Amino acid sequence: MNLTKNQTIVVLVAIGVVLLTLLVFLGIVPGLKSAKEQATKLKGELSFWGISDPGSAYQGALDAFKRKYPNITIHYRQFNDPEEYRKTLLDALAAGTGPDIFMIHNNDLYRDSNKIVPAPFAQLSLLDLKNKFPQVVEQDFAPQGVVYALPLSIDTLALIYNHDLLDAAATPVPDSWDKFLDSIPRLVKLSSGKNIDVAASAIGGSTKTIDTATDILGLLMLQSGTAMTSANFERATLASKEGVSAFSFYTQFADPKKTSYTWSDAMPNYLDAFAREKVVMIIDYASTIAQIKFRNNFLNVAVAPAPQLIGTTKPVAYPSYYGYAVSRQTKRPDIVWDFIIGMTTSRDVASGYIALTHRPPALRELIDAYLGDAELGVFARQALIARSWAQVDRGTITKILSDAISAVIQGNSTPEKALNEAQNSISELMAKRVF
Repeated sequence: MNLTKNQTIVVLVAIGVVLLTLLVFLGIVPGLKSAKEQATKLKGELSFWGISDPGSAYQGALDAFKRKYPNITIHYRQFNDPEEYRKTLLDALAAGTGPDIFMIHNNDLYRDSNKIVPAPFAQLSLLDLKNKFPQVVEQDFAPQGVVYALPLSIDTLALIYNHDLLDAAATPVPDSWDKFLDSIPRLVKLSSGKNIDVAASAIGGSTKTIDTATDILGLLMLQSGTAMTSANFERATLASKEGVSAFSFYTQFADPKKTSYTWSDAMPNYLDAFAREKVVMIIDYASTIAQIKFRNNFLNVAVAPAPQLIGTTKPVAYPSYYGYAVSRQTKRPDIVWDFIIGMTTSRDVASGYIALTHRPPALRELIDAYLGDAELGVFARQALIARSWAQVDRGTITKILSDAISAVIQGNSTPEKALNEAQNSISELMAKRVF
């Protein structure tokens, strides 16, 4: 009997499937059944460096990995100081003794991508990422469609306020920047000589007194539609009309000549002032709440979403978070990625981490579950509208923008001039960076 070309192909494929099945059954070719057996035979040790979190926060992930790879041990090392972590990491990578797994800030991918092995598409596709995490994760960790890191938590700037002081002034929680601006004269308490006895909010100053100063500025700029860099990432473009407007709005709160005056860099650190009830509202991250309670556990602290522009149809939140990445120095990137993917995409494992650390979740499944949570609900919801901007050197850019703020509030420059100079400095920084 003569077979047609298509019939011949079908027969050959069928024979191939039967033959492959037989080889797998005989153990000559590894199959699905033997993959688990192979995993149990693998032996070795892996190192994992993290910031702030104790080893107990990852116990669920480590236990799940151990069940799959019983003869591979992951050693976790905790760092509490981000600067110490960064220096130690760079020194170790330069010496060839770096960890297999390390944490990367969401703004630092362009700086650190050459140190990372991206996730194999077979293990994690871009579609998987889109389905499991908010858009900002793709923006930060997969800008070219290749996944470089995955998070367990996404923190965002929110309005943290002293409930008692706000109630005493009969002032509603501002949900827009216009209402925020209107609330300043009702909340601020000034003595003779424009001295600030109680600040309405810690806003308008530099990082000298407000740790989140440039992040708040970034929030305002992104909300106003400022394009922070050119599309090809060759230069900074934040000194646009929108950028200058946002910059001017921010610095007005430190101008004694304006009714919006409520802050000075002569003030103490904003968290210390808030803890002493010398500030009614701050704009900060969920991670800061524990620091506030440590300073004064008796404060009646509440949280509301970050203010938005009135009438906006696209609200924007500003994130700060870390992802877990695989070092180029690791000998088994597939196994290390297996650990990271399992840790960040498993609802049970991620839920255990959130329960232990009290950080806002990153996994979409958990975000849905936490939307009504009294402590984390605001931050969970904001993760879905979070947007950030790529930076070649986060620390240097923070200093550049903070110096621009200082130049304006000290009367040494105008907002337009200061921001243009900052833009030029950031562009020079970008031009020196080789990607």
